[in-house]
Amino acid sequence: MFAPTRHTTSAWSGLAITVPLLVVTWASRSSAPFGAQSVLLQMSNIAATLLSLVLLVSWFPLNSARLAPDSPFDEYGTISWHDEKARLDNFAIQLQHWEKLIGYILVVEAVDGCPGEAQARAVRAKRYLVEYRGVANNRLIWKVACCSKELNTTLLLVPPEYPYSLYGYGATISGKAGPLNKSCKLKLVRIRKSIG
Repeated sequence: MFAPTRHTTSAWSGLAITVPLLVVTWASRSSAPFGAQSVLLQMSNIAATLLSLVLLVSWFPLNSARLAPDSPFDEYGTISWHDEKARLDNFAIQLQHWEKLIGYILVVEAVDGCPGEAQARAVRAKRYLVEYRGVANNRLIWKVACCSKELNTTLLLVPPEYPYSLYGYGATISGKAGPLNKSCKLKLVRIRKSIG
């Protein structure tokens, strides 16, 4: 699950400050003529600036990579709508707290399951989050994949620069949904009506 990133470069930052200070101290106490001391001080200032820039540039990729979720926010199967709303409520709270993150709703169709059920569940989840929990429509993306042994929903909190496909969530086996029979039609109607 997404968590605030700790700065892992604090040791390097300390080094970036300590080394130039040592050089400045050495230059100021050097027995070299005054002009040479001035040159040494300027050189140490330039070195400190360059080192700080290098560390700053190297810091961003490290910490940006750590923003990617190493596990989904939540995963569940064909639970009741009452239980799913509780899961979505928690998801909404996190989305409202982390205002720059995108919420992904990934639903994987079950082999021989009802065709269209995954999409109906994904759309229902997004509608609930937007219409009842006040999450902005443009911060939620739903995706459907096929297939897995059982229908499965995955909720992800993702920085906008990281497409969900990087994380390997989605279809796990090949196959296709089953026929659209009467019981499936009734199930789809029930899903579409159960929003609030």
